[in-house]
Amino acid sequence: NMSDFIRKINEKPSFEKENYFKGYQFLEKNEQIDLDYIDMSYGHDYYQIDTEATHIYYILDGHGKAEIAGEKYNLEKGVVVEIPKNTEWAFRGKLKMLEISLPKFNPDTCKYTRKKDL
Repeated sequence: NMSDFIRKINEKPSFEKENYFKGYQFLEKNEQIDLDYIDMSYGHDYYQIDTEATHIYYILDGHGKAEIAGEKYNLEKGVVVEIPKNTEWAFRGKLKMLEISLPKFNPDTCKYTRKKDL
């Protein structure tokens, strides 16, 4: 079955935060890794720390800013961002990106730390 190997983006988001971003999962059945397409219209509303997963983002389009471990960075097409576990971070901007979470994202291990002021 080709659908075991080939996937297309869903028409409806798999998860979303109103006015901030929409996310589309590609690997719902994979128990070890997440691959998501993120369409970010504004950014995160809080800084966060994931105590288990490393998050890797590839910026497909758009511009924005990131604050990672207290340092500020510009985000643009072609940039790869790697956020190790136990690192505080947040994004701001209008961005289209692919996100890999390893291990698979678990909301119980992702903690919101403070309101984003980026």
